[in-house]
Amino acid sequence: MIRGVQYSKPLAAGAAAVAIAGSMMIWQHHELSAKISEQRRRAAIAESNLEGEVAAKSMYESEYLNALREQMSRSRVQLGDEGTWGRLVRRLGDRWSAEPGQLDRKGGQSTRYGTMRLLSPTVTDWAKIVEAVTNSEEIPGVGIAELEMKTSGSRDRRTLDLVRILIAIQTSRTGENPSAAR
Repeated sequence: MIRGVQYSKPLAAGAAAVAIAGSMMIWQHHELSAKISEQRRRAAIAESNLEGEVAAKSMYESEYLNALREQMSRSRVQLGDEGTWGRLVRRLGDRWSAEPGQLDRKGGQSTRYGTMRLLSPTVTDWAKIVEAVTNSEEIPGVGIAELEMKTSGSRDRRTLDLVRILIAIQTSRTGENPSAAR
């Protein structure tokens, strides 16, 4: 037969106090861990936001701005002037018919698209067509936007029906010196 268990009240009270204190420490540990995790998450978000802002503002650093200024000055030197279309027409010669397009003005520059068509082309004109494209691109401000060639006939007998070059001419605004504008 088992007799009742004997225990000391002060010892039982001390054990209960230790158990309560241990539970409180575990609860505080978890609460503190949750707060630290939340602070780390907020810090990571703030860090990524700051990195984004720094990256966005890096385009305003002096090296980047100097490279942009240099690129703009090269671009201005490569612009044509008001007489570029006339020089191009004279350089290509009488066999080409010129159709100037509309002039599109934006800021200090303007762009004109025009069409050059070769009159009565033949297949033997191929070297002259290549030379015309090369000569056109040597003029400042002139670029070839499109080259169209149409042929007809059979595999053995082919004729050249059309040669059309779409020219884009970029010029500086009237009265502005392209090399002096910086």
